[in-house]
Amino acid sequence: MKAESRQDRKKPMPRSDAALRPLKPSDLAFKFRAGVPCLLLVETLGEWTGRRYERVRSGAMWMAWLRRMKLPVPGLPIGDDDLSDMRSLRDAVYHTAESVRASRLPPVDAIAQINAWACRAPPPRLLDGSGMALEPPAHVANAHVLALLAQDAIALFSSEARDRIKICASPTCPVLFLDRSRRGDRLWCSSTCGARLASARYRQRFLPALSDSV
Repeated sequence: MKAESRQDRKKPMPRSDAALRPLKPSDLAFKFRAGVPCLLLVETLGEWTGRRYERVRSGAMWMAWLRRMKLPVPGLPIGDDDLSDMRSLRDAVYHTAESVRASRLPPVDAIAQINAWACRAPPPRLLDGSGMALEPPAHVANAHVLALLAQDAIALFSSEARDRIKICASPTCPVLFLDRSRRGDRLWCSSTCGARLASARYRQRFLPALSDSV
């Protein structure tokens, strides 16, 4: 089977009518359900197969996400080109992860993008004067942070853990996540999605019967 090209790649169709729902402030908040840094990067775009809304809408928000992830924060302000670079890498990781999950060859340009960013290695980690802690990173650029995320993607896709990349079973939550459960049978990206789906099924099953009995 040949790999997809950029021309072959099409925008995914929504999994449900969730694409029609208006956005709420909670939708735009950062989520951390995917379980591994490179997939958490993917999660900064909401609903890849639905409404496709951006959670990183400014350089300040990108820096805030990096701090939440405990990743190095660039020393210079983040500009539009930096955000464009982040989104390009994010797109490449998403399409590679989705292809791996579906047992397809990833798009050739997505692999090239990930490999290119991984080569832009960050400064090495150094000990401080005490010998017991790390020196604060110096001269960190946005490219260095993207290199770390690209290297994380390579580590995931080249390991057996790639077989545990899943998509949330909730039809309104198409999040890609790494199943870290012992048996590898996790269905939802979070317990919240599992509880929400169980409640919806309960209502669908029992409410019509209750209505008929009134």
